[in-house]
Order: sequence, then structure tokens, then C-alpha cells
Amino acid sequence: MSTAATHEITRDDATDPSGPNGRIPEFRLIGRGHRAVEQAGRPDARLYSATEFLDRAERISPAFWQDTVLPLLRRSASEQVASRLTAAARRARANSRLYGVRTPGSAEVATEALFDGHLVRPREEFRSRAGVHRQLQLLRQSRARLRLGLPLFSRKPVSPVKNRGPYPDLADIASLLRCYELAAVLSRSYDEEVEFLVFADGVKYRRACGTGLPRVRDYQEALRFWCEQLGIGGLVKVVDYEEAVRSALGGEATDRREERYRAYCALLRSGHDGLFDPRDPAGSLAAVRQASAEGEQLDFTFRSIASSVHYRAEDLGARLARHEDEASHRYLRYLAGLLESGPSADALHAELRAEAWQAAIRYVAISLTDRELDVWSVINPAGVKLTTHGKPGEIEIRPTRSRYLSMTAQHCTGGIKRTPTGNKVTYSYRLEYESRGDVPLLLDPPAGDRAAGPLPAPLRGMLEAQQPICYLTPDDGPAWETLGECIVDF
Repeated sequence: MSTAATHEITRDDATDPSGPNGRIPEFRLIGRGHRAVEQAGRPDARLYSATEFLDRAERISPAFWQDTVLPLLRRSASEQVASRLTAAARRARANSRLYGVRTPGSAEVATEALFDGHLVRPREEFRSRAGVHRQLQLLRQSRARLRLGLPLFSRKPVSPVKNRGPYPDLADIASLLRCYELAAVLSRSYDEEVEFLVFADGVKYRRACGTGLPRVRDYQEALRFWCEQLGIGGLVKVVDYEEAVRSALGGEATDRREERYRAYCALLRSGHDGLFDPRDPAGSLAAVRQASAEGEQLDFTFRSIASSVHYRAEDLGARLARHEDEASHRYLRYLAGLLESGPSADALHAELRAEAWQAAIRYVAISLTDRELDVWSVINPAGVKLTTHGKPGEIEIRPTRSRYLSMTAQHCTGGIKRTPTGNKVTYSYRLEYESRGDVPLLLDPPAGDRAAGPLPAPLRGMLEAQQPICYLTPDDGPAWETLGECIVDF
């Protein structure tokens, strides 16, 4: 993966946070976590108490999940691969004039696969078919592998609005399978080797959100576990983003990256800290937004990141991780009133807003740093970059089937609902499931199964954390008589 033992950072002064011509590089906005704040403020928003959660929860055997549910998910993915490959070949024939060929070959079909509306959101203004086609032709001529890179799957944040534990659940499993579908279609249409690299960036964004390193590492290891269980590890590989950066840049350049990051933090604080008032968030954020282009970035990021910070005040983050009812209720009230000004009924709110503000500064700082240094071109040279939020030079992937295009598995919880055409995976916040009375499904081995041996670490961790693998609509029980017909669409 590394292109050299070290990679030179071309700017002479690593502490100067300005980009070319003294300008800060353009920043692309992160996903809209604003919706989590909106959901927290709904009149019907509620979370189950710890007791109610266990009373409502239903249980199935981990063995059933692994031996029955996962193979059915994989079979559904394989059927989708065959369908998408046929569709890509059909579009390649229809677009043969665009490619200047009479009979489409591997580069043409592979290009169409990367513009499949089922798996990506085609946006020609960011990456054109012609441009992607040229890239694939050049790779093919040099007999080079096609390497897809996707920065995603950071961690499950400590947020009772979004999830009830640190491990990947059905949403993440289904999202990994969607990555596999794209990789598998390409591997069957492209002449050379195909590799889909998930650059899990939880360690990178720990700088901003303060998520504990064990939580991030456990999440990454569990992603690899599910790839192995699904049999997709040959195509889809989970790589730690920060390890890839260190390997590609080398020690000295990595240190200079950290210096640049700290310089950006200082610059953003010096220009904007004095404008933000945690007791008047709406009014002060308006002033921040009007102060500069970077102020607009900070305003947006504050609203998005508030539902993902591991809060230190009154040890709130640790208490949320332990599912303490009082802590969850205070957190929910805080998010619902995130932008409310004036005296708060809870003095903790101002402290939490101050933490979220500093998290926003750190998030923007590391994002600007890596964009200015063009770190991506170093860790995935000549590869195709995928993204969940469209940006020039990148292909926007649809990692979930949520109707909210910016929803990612790491920021939600998986569910299963019955439809006239079969059971389907849903991608929603924990708050949404519990507000409407859905049923948590725990992987809990019967006593006889437990005697057979220890559970794999991710399953044991979910059981100990009392984290559901998904939620079920309350159609029937128990557990829909052990998930009749299982899952047909994700």
C-alpha cells in the first residue's frame, strides 16, 4: 500500500496552515447529523429504560444467525451481483458510442458498474463516465489491479439516540454486503484483480469526538469478523486509515501532518472561539457563520457532530455507555435543546455545547489538513475513491438503502420490517425504533449452546453490552417465530 518509505510534504513550513496562495483549502461538508437533533426534539421521542429494554427484547441463538441468516443475506447479495452485472453489460452496449467501441469490453462494463444507480449515486459533474473509463483503460493497459477506496465505518459513537452499543449490527453487516456487491460486479467484469478497501477512519476522528480507542478497535475487528463470516474478505478488506497514512507517509511526514493539524486548530480557535457562546448557541453560531468561510464549516459541523461526541462533563459518555437511564434522558433533552438560548433547566447543557464546539474545531482541522496534503492520493494512488457525500473527483456510493441519502451504518442501527415482498433491512436511529415501540433482538445463546464453547469476541461483546443485532417491527413474536423467511432485501 505504501508508495515509498517516506512521502515529502511540499509546504516548507509545516506550522503554516494556509494552502496554496495563503488560502485555507476548500472543505467539503460532512453528513447531516442534524437529523439526529431534529429527531431528539420530536414530541413523541423516547428511549426505553434499561428495564423496559430487557422486558421488550426477544432473543435468538447466535448459531441461528450465523448458520441461517448470514447465508441468506449472502445469497441475496449474490443474486444482486448477477442482476447488476447483466444491467451493466446492457448499459455498456447502449453507451458504446460514448466509449468509441463497437463491442463493449471489460473497461466499458466496469465503468457502467461504477455508475449503477442501485449501488452509487451517479453524478457526472463530479466524475464523468468518460473520465472513469480512461482511468480503467490505463490501469488495464498496465495490468494493474483496480483498487476501490472508501473512507467509512469509523465507529459506533456513544450516542443513545443512534445505537445501544459499540459493535457493528445488522446495518453495518448489510452495508458491508453492499460494498461487496460493487466489488463483485467489478471483479467479474474487469480483467485484472479487484480490491475494495474500507479505510476505517475511527482513529482519525478520535481527535474530534474523543471516542475511546478500545471502542474503535473493537468495532474494526468486528467488521473484519463479519467479512469473514459472510465470506467476502477476499474482496472487501477493512484497513485502519491512520495506519495506512503512517505506512504511506513515513514517520517524519506523519509528524509534520500532526503539526499542521495543531496549527489548523490554533487558527480556527483564534478566529472563532471568541464568537461562540454555549449559552446562546443559535445567536453565536450565526455570528460564527458570518465571520468567514471557515465559520460556515464550523457552524455546520457543530450541528452534525453534537450527536457523536464522547462527552466528558459529569462523566456523561461513560454513563451513557453503561445505559444509565438518567444519563440517557439528560442527553436526549440536551440534543433536543441544542440550539436553545437563555438559561437552561440543566446547567450541564452549556458544558456539553462547549465540548461539541471544540470537537467541531478539531474535526474541521483534521479534515482541512488531509485535504491540503492530499493524503488520499498517497494512501490509494491510482485507485478509485468512493465517498458517501459527493465531491469532485470521487464517486458517491450508496452504503445503505435508507431514504436519507447521507445515512451511514455507523450512525444508525439496523432493523427488519415485513413488507408484501418480504423482509427488508431498515436503517434508522435507535431513538426512532424505540419511539414507535419496535422490538430489540438480542443474540443470546440458550443454555445448551453456551456449554458448547465461548462465543466469538464480537458476539460476546454484544451480549455483555446488551446490544441488539437489530430491531424488529412488532408484527408477531417471539422473534417472528425465529425470523420466518429471514431477509430478502437490504
